[in-house]
Amino acid sequence: MKTAKQKILFLTKSEHAYQGAGGRTRIVSEIKVLSGLPLEITIFCLVPLSKFLSPQKLKIAKRKLSKDANTKVIYFPTIPTNWIIFLFKISHIINASIVAIYCGIKRIKIIHAHGVSSGHDASLSKRIVSGIKLITDVHGSLPEEYHHAAKKFDENWKGFLTKIERKTLELSDSIIFVSDSMKEYYQNFYQKEFTNTLTVSCASDTLSKRSFLARTEARNQLSLSDKIVFVYLGSFRKYQMVDETLNLFKEIKAQLSNSFLLILTSHTQQFIEALEKLNIPSDGYKVLSLSKNEVPEYLSAADFGFLIRDQSIVNKVASPTKFAEYLASGVPVILTENVGDYSDFATESHTGFVLKGLTSSEPLINFINTSYQFREENYDNCYSKSMEYLSWQYAGENLKKTYLKYLSK
Repeated sequence: MKTAKQKILFLTKSEHAYQGAGGRTRIVSEIKVLSGLPLEITIFCLVPLSKFLSPQKLKIAKRKLSKDANTKVIYFPTIPTNWIIFLFKISHIINASIVAIYCGIKRIKIIHAHGVSSGHDASLSKRIVSGIKLITDVHGSLPEEYHHAAKKFDENWKGFLTKIERKTLELSDSIIFVSDSMKEYYQNFYQKEFTNTLTVSCASDTLSKRSFLARTEARNQLSLSDKIVFVYLGSFRKYQMVDETLNLFKEIKAQLSNSFLLILTSHTQQFIEALEKLNIPSDGYKVLSLSKNEVPEYLSAADFGFLIRDQSIVNKVASPTKFAEYLASGVPVILTENVGDYSDFATESHTGFVLKGLTSSEPLINFINTSYQFREENYDNCYSKSMEYLSWQYAGENLKKTYLKYLSK
């Protein structure tokens, strides 16, 4: 007899137009992890009203998200709040009511909210419709992300967001943290032990290992066979500390003249302009825009990956997908201190170098030279550590166990 599928709603506050974004990648990956369970998942996106002024772009984004996740996607408009608390409360009631109505009609049993703000709306929805369980997937600290990104900081607004965050966590049936550092931060900050938690890192897809020979051939095709290749994977965004990354590379190249920078991004023009501004020779870098499926091949051609972050709470509790993607392609990582759990992991697993500051140093140059000398061994180590600890096959086990717990009730 065929088992009836439990209906699940993945709730999020974005249209997820950019395929390389971490939040989108996490949603798609978690759905793939859960694909073997008797679940019928719908992605419900609460999208800013202004986005509906570009219907064709939304149509394309929705189609791509549905295809990548292999599930139904719904877009619903939300009213602008303009950082006004009263409007935020109105928007919250409307969002929660719409979600509750949908859950009631479709007999949704679990809302899996991505982000605290989505969890806040869902916590009211579950009070409107009885019997719903709420899983809040905490991608980052809501008040600290505001503090980190706000152009005009407002202490009252941050305090309001802090109250929302605490209330959402307390009303959640299960809380997913992206790192152990995040759980520790929340328990210390709110002086409360959260017992209904699990850690699910932002992992990489389970990749078949490319042979070292295939990597060598890829380097030959890119004319990089005699270069020490550093790679940057990501967008041109302030929080990714692009300027600091490029300056660090420039310093390294001044000491190791055969250094080469490979940039894989959708923001090609911004990077080219930034590199030209720093007077980095055009034969010392290559900027490419690739599809997601092409990225692993090009990543594996590199010798080191950059992951530079500032020392904010946002980054101390984070779990950048980029770290796992570098390692899955056999690339050791040069990263800053306190990047979630990954800075300690890199040191303990010998898969990277943790910077003491944002400038080149003798220990860094020694690490680069030694790692380059034993490149094949490091390639094997990074890949094996990634598949063992940072693949979705590994990270997704806790997620599946949580869903099985609810399915058994």
